Amino acid sequence: MDRKRAIQLLKGGYDSVQRWNRWRNNHIELPNFSYIDFTDTDLAYSNLSSANLEKGNFLRARLVGTVFENGNLTEANFRFANLNYTIFVKAKLIRANFKGANLCGADFRRAIFKDVIFSSAECDVHTRWPDGFDPLSVGLIPWPD
Repeated sequence: MDRKRAIQLLKGGYDSVQRWNRWRNNHIELPNFSYIDFTDTDLAYSNLSSANLEKGNFLRARLVGTVFENGNLTEANFRFANLNYTIFVKAKLIRANFKGANLCGADFRRAIFKDVIFSSAECDVHTRWPDGFDPLSVGLIPWPD
């Protein structure tokens, strides 16, 4: 699938995202999504594992349950995005920006963090972090139990 068609599916709402996921489950090769603008887009439950989303813009996007496992999200912008139960396992998150994002239930186990911005982002007891990571030390706001 070419980049243009893939973007149309991903921006086309729930049914289109499901078509993308069916296609994605049968294909290893992905279009390059670097520099893509998904501002205010509903990508809930999309499978973007192993995708190159370097410098992608997800400002205020709805990414509930989205899978970014093994993805390249270097310098991605997730400011004020809804990332409830989003999967970032083993994702590359160098200089990613999560300012004001909802990270409740997100899974960051074994993610690569370097110079990541988490100021004013929210997390809860269900948010999973890489071993040794202290969410309070980077300005995350914990939700009460």
